Amino acid sequence: MGLHSRQAERVDLALRPGVDAYAFVCMDDFSISPAAEPPLDDSQIACLRDAMVPYAVDWRRRQMLFTLHASRDFAAGHAFLYQAQREQAQQGVLVSFDALDALFPASLPPTGVTFLFSVGRCGSTLAADLLGAVGIPSASEPGVYEQLVAGHRRSWLNRRDRARVIRATTRALSAFVGEPLVVKLRAQCTIVAREIAVATQGRCAMILRALEPWAMSTYRAFGQWPDNRPDELAWRYANAVRVFDVLTRAGRRPQLVWYEDMLRDPATLLQAVGAQAPVSAPQQQALAATYQRDSQEGLSIGRAGSSARMHADVLQEFKHRWARQAPHRLLHRYGIADRL
Repeated sequence: MGLHSRQAERVDLALRPGVDAYAFVCMDDFSISPAAEPPLDDSQIACLRDAMVPYAVDWRRRQMLFTLHASRDFAAGHAFLYQAQREQAQQGVLVSFDALDALFPASLPPTGVTFLFSVGRCGSTLAADLLGAVGIPSASEPGVYEQLVAGHRRSWLNRRDRARVIRATTRALSAFVGEPLVVKLRAQCTIVAREIAVATQGRCAMILRALEPWAMSTYRAFGQWPDNRPDELAWRYANAVRVFDVLTRAGRRPQLVWYEDMLRDPATLLQAVGAQAPVSAPQQQALAATYQRDSQEGLSIGRAGSSARMHADVLQEFKHRWARQAPHRLLHRYGIADRL
């Protein structure tokens, strides 16, 4: 199937002022205009494929925006992939959903992708940095997977389109970043974890953290937002455990990584993502250096920027809510209860 000009178009990008640093990505983050260059033919679009990084989708127009980057390490020094795209992208390619299968066919990777899910505030950004220290490619919080969450309750969305977008996003990241690829996902993506895992047949891993330190860290980073009420926090952790069960029953049981174990030894993380090669002496030094710095340094959610404190009465309310909402049967089935 060929790619007609109306199905894939090179465009110029300009980041709009005032884009929320932590908001889900969307097409409107950029002002998009046709590129000054002549329209690209099929072969030219295909040649751009290895420089294309997925950024966002427009579900109604059935289009996907890829940003163009010459360097594979353009996101180095950024905690999240979408930050680097927003800062650096000047050109991109708009691709119709109907052209995605031709541009990123099933014959392309991934052959070895791991999706790293988490409940949030449990070291997933550190995990991505640790993987980088030993040379394992990772993509930290690609925005398209987050848009699946935003569209989760839209009944008009075509399931076939969603699966096509998931596969194209994963293949594009594998082609650009390299393999074996680890995709570190935002905590909200647990909502669509099964959909992602089934569409890609990828390996899954999940990071959890002891309950009370997790709640206090979440509160410290974000304060009492509407989503950080004690009852909401309890629901969020319980939901992560249920997602673990859902993935297991779908035949994609996640490798479980505990934050506390990862802090002591990166081996638990490396095993979870299927790393086989022994860690060299230079990599050991790189790992030690990674542990010494804040993976979210410079962000408001980093150590220096976190200021809110979870008072004793709020913590007590959270514990009360957790006792009522906890999926006790699943906690014991998967050996999670003993670690909380």
